Amino acid sequence: MKILAYYSILSLLGLSLLLINLILYCGRMLIGTKKTRWFMEPAVYGIIHLLGFLTPLGRVGTFTFEGFRGNVPSRPRLYVANHTGLLDAPMLFPYLPEVICVFKSKLARNPFLSQIPSTIGFLANNEGLELVHGLIQEIERGNSVLIFPEGTRTKQPPLNAFKPGFAVIAIKCQVPVQTVFIDNPTGFSGKSRSIVRPPLEMPFRYHYRLGPEIMPRPGEKAREFSGRVEAYFRAELTRSVFARMEHTSPAIEVTVENGYCAGHFPGSPLVPGAAQLTWVQAFMEKMYGLGADQFTLRSMKFLQELTPGTQVNIALKKNENQVTAQVRGNDIVYSTARFQLNAPDVS
Repeated sequence: MKILAYYSILSLLGLSLLLINLILYCGRMLIGTKKTRWFMEPAVYGIIHLLGFLTPLGRVGTFTFEGFRGNVPSRPRLYVANHTGLLDAPMLFPYLPEVICVFKSKLARNPFLSQIPSTIGFLANNEGLELVHGLIQEIERGNSVLIFPEGTRTKQPPLNAFKPGFAVIAIKCQVPVQTVFIDNPTGFSGKSRSIVRPPLEMPFRYHYRLGPEIMPRPGEKAREFSGRVEAYFRAELTRSVFARMEHTSPAIEVTVENGYCAGHFPGSPLVPGAAQLTWVQAFMEKMYGLGADQFTLRSMKFLQELTPGTQVNIALKKNENQVTAQVRGNDIVYSTARFQLNAPDVS
């Protein structure tokens, strides 16, 4: 029944968007963009509210919001959010009044969505420096801006690397970055799963949380500010269910020739603990962007000897403020490790 409800809602949503898109196209041709926006914008937001109403009714999904009501200021700011799935932005719009959003340029070729973003004043992300200048002008006009600095949906939770364009805007306009954290624990509509396929788990769950403001420091460069905001996001998102999914490294082939066993031990080679720890730390840096100063090793246990001729993987999981790791292969766990994450300084 949930599958049927899901496809019923998806079909209704698709037909509604297709109809609105057609009306917007005709309206822009006949009466111009401004007039079309005036009478069609409520219809667009109506579709969003309808989606928010039908998904829990059909036990397909839920959307919850924390900290928004009464706490969204009217003065211009730069809303920065992580990007877990296709519904991240649309469901936020009713909670962020007069916000301008950056949308992916390829949506302009989507028959369901091509007219909607540009008609309601959003800007495409294919304009380079012109996009940055356009967003600065929007803030100077008194509008707020919503940006997803990852540039695309998260490929490996908790976060892709941030692009620094948002930091340039915040520093130029001297406006705060208002953090928004999105938790999408089932990964619904994420990078690896099309929205036309039913969620792996129903009801899917989306949770939006309004976080603190972060201001650029005096003299801070854009890349420095971007890195500081990204570090804060990573620390916060490690507490989310979305970020606790297990991540597995590509296979590591253990041979005598690749040097992993150097010095341990002539005649009976095995991989020392230091080499296994290096693998784990390198994969943590790749997955989560964690430098050596951002975590502390609390424990590491060596359970089985790891010898040449073995193929292993590193498996990582985040839970609250820690990362747990395993070196494993062929259903054997060779070692385990636990790391405490150090809180970033955002002052």
